[in-house]
This record gives sequence, structure tokens and C-alpha cells, in this order.
Amino acid sequence: FKNHKREVYIPALLHKIQTKLLRSKLAKFNNLEDRINGLGICVHDIAAQKITLTNFQKYAIGLSATLHFVAQDHFGLDVADIKNKLYREFRFFRIWCFLLRHRDFAFKPFFTNFNTITRIGSY
Repeated sequence: FKNHKREVYIPALLHKIQTKLLRSKLAKFNNLEDRINGLGICVHDIAAQKITLTNFQKYAIGLSATLHFVAQDHFGLDVADIKNKLYREFRFFRIWCFLLRHRDFAFKPFFTNFNTITRIGSY
């Protein structure tokens, strides 16, 4: 990281952030509330994500940072999904799985892409 006056390295803090990211899990939206409000069907879980630290400032009494978060979900079903009792019960999911897998149809899953830029800080 560069300070206007001099270059500043913060290896301990970066290691702590990296460790927490590696131990984290991708978000899932499959609780009862998400099933009712539609988020469970629209997003369900995150298939891929990228978090970029675009700005970081360390102060004597805290820090501030800007994060760019990009994520993607797909509305595709695999064998594990269709073996789930919930999905197997609904004909729509069985048909969608067939259309995705059958070589004569080879439908493509729907993708949901979203991103946000957020600022965090501790003072």
C-alpha cells in the first residue's frame, strides 16, 4: 500500500484478512425467509465471487477500506440438486434438469450477476 509520503506495508493485517477469507464460505439464501420472499429461487447461493480491496488507509486510531464485491449465481441444476427431496417434488425442477442435461436440448442456465462497492472502517 502506498501512502503519499512513504510506502507502508502491513503484512500482519493482510495475513489476517487472507486467513479469514480462506476460512469463509460462499453465501447461501435457502432459509425459510428466503424461500418466502423469493430470494431463494432468484439467487439461492453464490456460485462465484471476487472481492477486490480497491483502497486501504491505516490511521493511528483505525482504518478505512473500499471493497468491490462481484458475485454470480446460476439457475442450473445438477444431479445433487435434483436428488434433493424439495426439488424432486416439483415437476418444473425435474423438467429444467432434463432440458439442461439432454444432448438434444442442452439449455443453458440463467445467470444472475451482481456487484457492489462498499466502504468499511474502524475508528
